[in-house]
Amino acid sequence: MKIIKKLSSLLVLTTFLVATESSAQSKKFDGFSVAVGASTVGTRNGLSVTDTSANVNASLDLGKTDATFTGEVGYTWPLQNSFAVELGLNADQNNTINAGRFAEGGVSVNFTAGSHYSIYIKPMYKINDSSSLFFKLGSHSVKGKTTIKEGTVNASAEGTYTGTGYGAGIKSYLNNNVFIQAELTITDYNKKTFVSGDTTTTYQPNSTAGTILIGYQF
Repeated sequence: MKIIKKLSSLLVLTTFLVATESSAQSKKFDGFSVAVGASTVGTRNGLSVTDTSANVNASLDLGKTDATFTGEVGYTWPLQNSFAVELGLNADQNNTINAGRFAEGGVSVNFTAGSHYSIYIKPMYKINDSSSLFFKLGSHSVKGKTTIKEGTVNASAEGTYTGTGYGAGIKSYLNNNVFIQAELTITDYNKKTFVSGDTTTTYQPNSTAGTILIGYQF
């Protein structure tokens, strides 16, 4: 009788542990998550300037690579056949990163970017219980500022650029809750035009960002 009681207790304990582990396992790719990390951002900015009074029509391509801290919050829904989908918000640290620079003949042009946000959808394919490959589609917004210097004369133009980002990467869990994520995202921003007197300046930025995040799944 004692043996039966012990076996019954062991069976109950084993069932409880299995159920607990199963519940913990189900947290992967399921529910609310937060993540923080860093991005290396390479930016290209097509710049064209037209000045009708001076008969000037010029174009150049500004380019620069810089780094920033980033973070995101998301919610993941598990789907059938090893698929899941995540919706979320990503934001970079509200600082100013160098996004393009040009200097020639005493004239310098600098383009900086800050306050970058994106709303994204991320379909995922689970390659095993702990890792998934994903595609990321996002709507991006970034504040851009261009400063032109010639001698003691400074001029600047600011605007908010919107665009579409396409990314891909891998998300892997280190345990039932902690995960690490690596991704590459390419973002094409809409063209923006500034008019001042006889001068029309047009900017066409795009960026490529490599990001590493570490996060927690609740």
